[in-house]
Amino acid sequence: MRIEHLAFNVKEAPAMISWYQEHLGMPIHFKSESPVYVAFLGEAPGIMEIYNNPEKPYLDFKSLHQSAFHLAFVSLDLKADIERLEKAGATLIDDDGMDKDGYGTPFLRCPFGLPIQLCRRRTPIDGN
Repeated sequence: MRIEHLAFNVKEAPAMISWYQEHLGMPIHFKSESPVYVAFLGEAPGIMEIYNNPEKPYLDFKSLHQSAFHLAFVSLDLKADIERLEKAGATLIDDDGMDKDGYGTPFLRCPFGLPIQLCRRRTPIDGN
């Protein structure tokens, strides 16, 4: 077995999909506006589904602590990526994980509240 995707039912699906595509470079693999607004974004094995189904409960990302739930991205330049994402509406919430050499795992919140971790590790966990 392997994970196919991780799904988020959100109120502002079209805007969130656009933000993740534009600012985090996540390609869209599938998109539909009927019967619900949905898109599958990312690169395998990191595919996520963002959709809007008003008949089902929405996630309240702002109530989640970043240690309890977050979406992590590889960064080659933490300071530049933090600055770029802040200009795009993200908010830095914890940069304690950054060292003087530019390695670490700081946290931001995207404009829709989802905690995002940027990872620049001395030894990447995927071996690359």
